Amino acid sequence: MKDKFGSACEFIVRNFEKFIVLLIIIFPLLIIGLYYSKLVKKAPVREDAVGYYAYLPAIFRYKDLSFNFMISEDHPYTGGVNTFERKFNPGEAEIMGFHKQENGKYFDKYPIGVAILLVPFFLLGHLLTVVFGGQLNGWSFFYQYSAFFGGITYFLLGLIFLKRILKEHFSPKVVLFTMVAIVFGTNLFNYATYENIFSHVYSFFLITFLAYLTPKWLSEMDLKYSLAIGTNVGFIVLVRQTNVIFVLLPLFYGVESLKGLKDRVMTFFKYWKVILISIISSVLIFLPQILYWKFASGHWLTSSYEGEGFSFLRPQIFNVLFSVGKGLFFWSPILIFAVIGMFLLRKSARKYFVASIFVLILQIYLISSWWCWEFGWSFGHRAFIDSFGIFAIGLAGFYSAFKKSWKKSVIFVISLIFIFLSLFQMVQYWLRILPPVWTTWEDYKKIFLRLDKDLVRFWEDKFE
Repeated sequence: MKDKFGSACEFIVRNFEKFIVLLIIIFPLLIIGLYYSKLVKKAPVREDAVGYYAYLPAIFRYKDLSFNFMISEDHPYTGGVNTFERKFNPGEAEIMGFHKQENGKYFDKYPIGVAILLVPFFLLGHLLTVVFGGQLNGWSFFYQYSAFFGGITYFLLGLIFLKRILKEHFSPKVVLFTMVAIVFGTNLFNYATYENIFSHVYSFFLITFLAYLTPKWLSEMDLKYSLAIGTNVGFIVLVRQTNVIFVLLPLFYGVESLKGLKDRVMTFFKYWKVILISIISSVLIFLPQILYWKFASGHWLTSSYEGEGFSFLRPQIFNVLFSVGKGLFFWSPILIFAVIGMFLLRKSARKYFVASIFVLILQIYLISSWWCWEFGWSFGHRAFIDSFGIFAIGLAGFYSAFKKSWKKSVIFVISLIFIFLSLFQMVQYWLRILPPVWTTWEDYKKIFLRLDKDLVRFWEDKFE
């Protein structure tokens, strides 16, 4: 029986890319039918996604990066709790991330990276709208669901590169179960489907791709990989500027001592030409953001999050990691295994150990220092989704560390409980039972493992 199970895992992992192709074809249709048509009744581009997506209709349809078109009487903006009919208005511009400038322009605080990654899907939406009919305004049905399809595509690409990383170091069974655990035992699946035009799933793909490229680039240091890693880093920063910390992955990968770090730096000096190529390609990818900042604010470099910032001397580390409000390990307890597994990577995939620990500590500190450490309305703590490819390496290290059958069985059962809990709470979030923010112990105990209809939106009194 064990041999058959192992063979089945090996078959799935070996043919993973083929399964992904099938998922890319059928998965979006299933999700659309379940989440948006029947259950959720929301358009994909809503809330924060408006700010990420708005560049596309602004450039391709309205040719108006001042975003004044969004407050016109006939603009079919979608957001909030409604579908495609809701109108944008000046009063909610600040709430949605559009700051009115003295020059009369609305400054979109959200980075442009997600929009650029969605260009092919926006053009697909435009083509489908022309062929099947609809409003050619950049916001109607086919535009939005093509963007939604784009989010799922980048999520699945992230899984492909995660599988390629893991299979180099772990058995097929460990690879498969790790991927199931990281997708369904955390809030990753929610942001790959239900809220997939937020930036997180795109960052998940890009950072996982960086982890995949890093050992190949360091072993070759040639033009091809230098262009690839430079372009990838450029997109990582273009999608979310604070993720620039992940550029340290190539610096610390495989480093186990100060001498090793010195040798890495000397290697970079030795291959300065390919390093320069990587830097130039990164800057060129980031250039659209700089040009937009100059157009909108008059400055080449600026902080678009006006009135928001970091409190580096008062990081909310405990709340970010453990609180019922949005604690990473409270809402995704399976990631505790991932952290333990990081320290077991000295036995397998050990070259990722120092680099992973270093960038994750930096990420925790940055997130904990942000003025809104909860990161607003969300399921779980969404800010960490970007680095789930890194967490997955540690999770695989954890699962591969146990050799005795009884220990494997215990870990397997605990993991299944964590996965079930995560999926159940995700459904509560979709049904508006789980509070989207400011969850208290009283709230949590009240809704624990319950789907009662009378609990829907019970938390709305907090916002009155």
